[in-house]
Amino acid sequence: MQNLIITAAGRELMAKMISGTSTCSFTKISASEHDYSGEDLESLVSLQDVKQTVVPSDVSRMNPAMVNVVAVFSNEEIAEAYYIRAIGLFAKDADDRELLYAVSMEPDHPDYMPMYEGKTISSVTYSLNIRVDNSAEVSLEVNPGLFALKEDLQKTDSEVVAIQEKLNGIEEGAQVNCVIGVKGNAEENYREGRINISPEDIGLGNVNDTADKDKRVASAVHLGMPRTPESPSDLSDLAKYPNGSLTVKEFSPVADVIPDLPSEAYYHTLIGQSADPNYATQLALGMTAEKIAYRMKYAGGWRPWREIVHSG
Repeated sequence: MQNLIITAAGRELMAKMISGTSTCSFTKISASEHDYSGEDLESLVSLQDVKQTVVPSDVSRMNPAMVNVVAVFSNEEIAEAYYIRAIGLFAKDADDRELLYAVSMEPDHPDYMPMYEGKTISSVTYSLNIRVDNSAEVSLEVNPGLFALKEDLQKTDSEVVAIQEKLNGIEEGAQVNCVIGVKGNAEENYREGRINISPEDIGLGNVNDTADKDKRVASAVHLGMPRTPESPSDLSDLAKYPNGSLTVKEFSPVADVIPDLPSEAYYHTLIGQSADPNYATQLALGMTAEKIAYRMKYAGGWRPWREIVHSG
């Protein structure tokens, strides 16, 4: 920005301050996109095309004749980008009347204020040196809580330094919580990015061939055993295999031959033998009572009989 030009109203207020008939309090700074090239800045009483207005972030006396005013413009509420071609400093006199005290413009190389896109906040800071001659009637009060104060900036600087120190503590070439690739036991190459792991990738391609959620694992193992070539495929083939893997026997008294069978004088038994002799099933059909019992051979040992049908 070019040097500040004190307006006619500003000079009048300055004269009153010097004479002790008025006070001055700097109230706000406005940013304009209007190009004031060739215009008489001293005669301005307002700004055209104002895009933003802020209160001073800091006001301090540099010497008896000069005051420094700091203004910070942020894009946090800017919906449309613009160029800051002029700024105006406003003040209030002892009668609480606000006036345009000084103006500065930059028509050739204006500062750019981008729109806020929800990510990065941009800001432009102006430090204005205001001539007040030898008046002691200038208020140096700052409206608290608005925009960045010096203490805020110092706190931010210290936080940045602390983060940088943490980053400096990481050894060169170190990788922190970084997954380079994923590979299942059944795969040869590692994969990167978003990865789906299928049963086949980890060697469980046949997992769906065991049992559904309602079956015990023991049943799944037994039912999954391959049949011998002589085994019947369904009940209609039973007659073809009288002495094969499915046999029919009669025991009397059965308790002496098959322990734990539900007590009846006569039973017919059906035995289904898998290719592995350690796994089989046996069905006992009551001949003198309406009872049916079932048991299974698992890993070489017979499980207890279970009565699955009875009369009454």
